[in-house]
Amino acid sequence: MNELEIPAHFAELIEEKRWKTLKEELVNFGPIQIAEFIENLPKNSGIIVFRLLSRMPAKETFQYLTYETQEDIIDGLASNAKKLTDLLNDLFYAISDLIALADLKTSGSQHSQSI
Repeated sequence: MNELEIPAHFAELIEEKRWKTLKEELVNFGPIQIAEFIENLPKNSGIIVFRLLSRMPAKETFQYLTYETQEDIIDGLASNAKKLTDLLNDLFYAISDLIALADLKTSGSQHSQSI
């Protein structure tokens, strides 16, 4: 295998969603190699692989990506942030509703005990 070549089994790791293994193996490659790998993946897979990188390798790799791929990654990360924000908001309101219901039940049972 050529030193610059990304192993063929990386596609298999992505297909099988073996993210931890892929992340562990990506540390053996430089930013140019990882950028080339990401460029050759379908958009969603490229975003996922980019997200597997730790901060510094991600920063270095990002510089070698095409402008279009950079935009796709930014859009994908922003989309995930919005989904996470929406999920957290939904959870917050669900918890708030449960607390309000518990307060009503508690105050209702205290009211009936005092009668």
